[in-house]
Amino acid sequence: MEDQGIRCSYHGWLIDTQGRCRDQPCEPDGGTRRAEIRHPSYPVRERYGLLFAYLGPSAKIPMLPPFDNLENLKPVEPVFARCSVGGTGYGDAAVDEPAVPYNWFQFCENNADPHYV
Repeated sequence: MEDQGIRCSYHGWLIDTQGRCRDQPCEPDGGTRRAEIRHPSYPVRERYGLLFAYLGPSAKIPMLPPFDNLENLKPVEPVFARCSVGGTGYGDAAVDEPAVPYNWFQFCENNADPHYV
C-alpha cells in the first residue's frame, strides 16, 4: 500500500483508489496504455495481518477459512517467507537477512510467472 494506492507486488503496477493504473514500471515507456486500464474493487477481509480479497460474484462470497498453521500467531508475529537459496527470494544477494519483505503466500503463489522468464 502506498499513499497513491496499491502497488502490485509482482510487477509493480500502481492502482489508485479510483481503480486507475498510475504506474507500470515493467512496461515499455512506463506503460503507454495505462490510462485505459481500470481495476474493479472487491470486498476485502483482514486475518492474520493479511488482506484477503474475494474476486467473485457478491452473492456467492464464501466464509474465509482459517489456516491452521497461522491460528496461533501472536499479534506482532509477522508472516514472512524465508529463502534458503542465497540472497533473498527476489534475487537481491546484497541483503544479508534471509527474510523477504512479503508474506509466505505471495512467495509461493507466483513461482511460474512468465514475466520473470
